[in-house]
Amino acid sequence: MLEKTCFIHEDQRWNDDFTLDILLRVAPGFFTRWSDRTAGELVEKFRLPHRTKLKKMSRGQRSALAITISLASRAPYTFLDEPYLGLDPGARSIFYAALLEEIAELPRSVIMSTHLIDEAASLMEDVVLMRNGRVEMHADVDAITSEAFIVRGRQADVARLIGDLEVLSRRSMGSIASVMVRGRHNGDLRHRAEELHVSIEPAGLQELVGALDATASNAPDPHPAEPDHLLRGVHS
Repeated sequence: MLEKTCFIHEDQRWNDDFTLDILLRVAPGFFTRWSDRTAGELVEKFRLPHRTKLKKMSRGQRSALAITISLASRAPYTFLDEPYLGLDPGARSIFYAALLEEIAELPRSVIMSTHLIDEAASLMEDVVLMRNGRVEMHADVDAITSEAFIVRGRQADVARLIGDLEVLSRRSMGSIASVMVRGRHNGDLRHRAEELHVSIEPAGLQELVGALDATASNAPDPHPAEPDHLLRGVHS
């Protein structure tokens, strides 16, 4: 089972005397499907130093190293714990592209914890949102984000437009309000929005997750428990 599993912690510890070159010689012995090509390409793209001791690498370099090992392992079950910490947007794009390429070339299960939900949304096919052990929503990414929309404009005009629609979240800055509404808007609602000079915008996945979590937190629960919403990407 260990040969089939790769788990990289968000603060993975390595042997203090190891350099990248040493680690790349050692790691293939633990994974039967190890890819030297994948490792070499990612080392080059992330510009990882070959002879710097691993303990002296920066936070971003350690994250890039962890990503390199996890994808090059090609383990059937790969677990990534906040793998992007310390990476700039360009490096995160390299990671996301490499992840999709690897899964397309050799399908396997990848479970990744992340707080950058909108960034990771393109990696996901199926989303399950849970709260207190109960499923709030379960659908593909496009379907789940179409279940809510954002109304933005002057507070009085927004209030007139949404009426008694189900509100998931509210934010305001001065006289401008931004309200997330659950449901799908229709042509009549959009026509009224144009008359009131109010915009209707699609809800992002991260905004929707946050709104549902906050809504559930504010609702009374006879059996309170810790929040356990789950965001899952399924690839096969």
